[in-house]
Amino acid sequence: MVIGLSLAVVIATYFATFADMVLIWWNSSTFNHCFLIVPIALYLIAESRARLVGMRPTVAPLALLFLVSNGLLWSIGLLLGIAFFQHLAVVGFLIGVSWLLIGPRVAWALWFPLFYFYFGVPEGEFLVPYLQDWTAKVLVTMLRISNIPVFIEGRYLSIPSGNFVVAEACSGINYLIATVSVGSMYAYLRFHTIWRRVVFMLLTVAVPLIANGLRAYGIVMIAHLSQYKYAMGIDHYIYGWLFFGVVIFILFAVGNTFSDKNDALYEKTSIHWVRSDK
Repeated sequence: MVIGLSLAVVIATYFATFADMVLIWWNSSTFNHCFLIVPIALYLIAESRARLVGMRPTVAPLALLFLVSNGLLWSIGLLLGIAFFQHLAVVGFLIGVSWLLIGPRVAWALWFPLFYFYFGVPEGEFLVPYLQDWTAKVLVTMLRISNIPVFIEGRYLSIPSGNFVVAEACSGINYLIATVSVGSMYAYLRFHTIWRRVVFMLLTVAVPLIANGLRAYGIVMIAHLSQYKYAMGIDHYIYGWLFFGVVIFILFAVGNTFSDKNDALYEKTSIHWVRSDK
């Protein structure tokens, strides 16, 4: 009850900053997935109840230092007009208040669900130019492997049947950010050893980068082979999201092949450790 009221006070105090974040989620296709971050984080908290057996909430004075640092970050963002600093800070306020009121032990048990809220900070578009260049390189490589003559200048390329440009929408930034955020949840739920989590998180970065290049290649080939009847209008985006769904499915299927198999034993050991340490 106290935690809920405290979080409500934080949201009310910094309502303009939170509203600005939500507005970006709504208006930018890159961050539409952020609407799922809060429900996922709350689900992860509920899923962690077994690890909280025997733990009692306490006060964490160290959280005050974390809150002060976020207050400074928000103020700097306000003074310099850097929205990212403000967005990062208000999410930090929510985490810091929770940490302050539940105590260090409970906060540590919930470290990932609390950290997951940071995926709601709309940031990453600075990567777009680099991703455009990467996509263009993969696309040209695949076209040359397919024995299709291609001339490229910057992000503009030409093949015998027509011209294309790797625009910002083709960078795959939305696929990359969404895959990393969803993939991190999968890694947390399905893996218990650090090396497995690290390997899978590396895959969540590498797979969408490669897949987006292949997606661009597929779109160009469909347009080329259909004499530009397909993959040039709305079906261009439909094809992209369908391809992304397939990639996510494959990524999770691959992750499932090396996930921790002895989940039941792990849970029993974890609960026993918590109870014996109270």
